[in-house]
Amino acid sequence: MATAGDISGLNFPSAADLKIEPGVRLQDYTTFRLGGAAGAVLSCHRPETLCAVSRTLAGGSTPWVIIGAGSNLLVADSGFDGVVVRFFGGGSDIRREGNTLVVSGAAALDAVVRCAVELGLEGLVFASGIPGTVGAAVAGNSGAFGGDIGGVLEWADVFFPERGGEPQRMTARDIDLAYRYSRLPADGGIVVRAAFALRPGEREGLAAQRKRILAERSLHQPDIGRTPCAGSFFRNPEGLSAARLIEAAGVRNIRRGGAAVSREHANILVKVDEECRAQDVIELALDIYSAVKRRFGVGLLPEVKLVGDFGDVGIPPAWRSRANGPVCGG
Repeated sequence: MATAGDISGLNFPSAADLKIEPGVRLQDYTTFRLGGAAGAVLSCHRPETLCAVSRTLAGGSTPWVIIGAGSNLLVADSGFDGVVVRFFGGGSDIRREGNTLVVSGAAALDAVVRCAVELGLEGLVFASGIPGTVGAAVAGNSGAFGGDIGGVLEWADVFFPERGGEPQRMTARDIDLAYRYSRLPADGGIVVRAAFALRPGEREGLAAQRKRILAERSLHQPDIGRTPCAGSFFRNPEGLSAARLIEAAGVRNIRRGGAAVSREHANILVKVDEECRAQDVIELALDIYSAVKRRFGVGLLPEVKLVGDFGDVGIPPAWRSRANGPVCGG
């Protein structure tokens, strides 16, 4: 019997950068290092390949999602009975046009920041150390240290698989960029390429600023390369800090199974042992949600995207990601 993740009847493009892996465990593709298997993982890094693959999937009935580096993603232990498209890599696809950097949506954001610093271009250094891809950063308007992507985005080429056609060039205003928000996830848009309008800067000064930011991150956040996590789990409510709410609600030191609140940062949940399951993480997140809701009447929303079935554990409806279509996990 065919499952929802069966791709045997789908015709994908013949592209050098396309890799198809049936039945792969998704823990290998997320920074949380958790999650069961997908029906198939399709990896590519060229925008043209991503568009062709997405067109094929949008025209069928197979459930599918798109991820990048998997840095803001929590996949259920049961996995995902569908296709995961992994748009990540091709870091050399960074082109300078005057003071503008044009990059693939699959490029690692921090690699683009490093390139800008080396070129003496100012405007992106705030994003030093932010994990994930350019596409995810645009779709979620990533930011830190007083800056965000919306402040430097000149345009993004956005592909809408369900509409067909070619990618549309859109500005920050077109995609309604706001705090950690754009309209793209709800509209089913995928950022395949972006241009950042920067300005001339002093290379040594930018390098020193980047070094300070990376040191600050290292001091107050776990190293995502060594400690499995997904970065900040909850969005900051308007005018408030999720981390401070969590601390004030008295749940700074709680644990569920192999999942715990990070010692470095109250808004980061971490995998503390190899017995940890994705279910531990979601239940820990719900414990925190309930405590903050009881104490302050604030319903925290996850910054992390949820993929798969976590069972009947009382997940608020507002937490649910789209079940079919683009979900950019990092």
